[in-house]
Amino acid sequence: MPLVRNELYGPYQFLSDPELAVSISYEVIYNDKNYLSICYHGSYTDQLGYAGDVGYAVTIDLNHETIAELEDMIE
Repeated sequence: MPLVRNELYGPYQFLSDPELAVSISYEVIYNDKNYLSICYHGSYTDQLGYAGDVGYAVTIDLNHETIAELEDMIE
């Protein structure tokens, strides 16, 4: 699914910088016929040795192939 690939770095698009050493893991935390929620966590190091941790999640509306907003999930 292209949307999952597009959301790989979530709000941290700087992680796609080839100058960074990035390690990202993921866990599917929810999945049904309507929604897929993925939690990403990992770390990065730049060439100067600065390191950081990241964590983010994304929920995808499988029926519309869009990112679900919180109001979409709560009725």
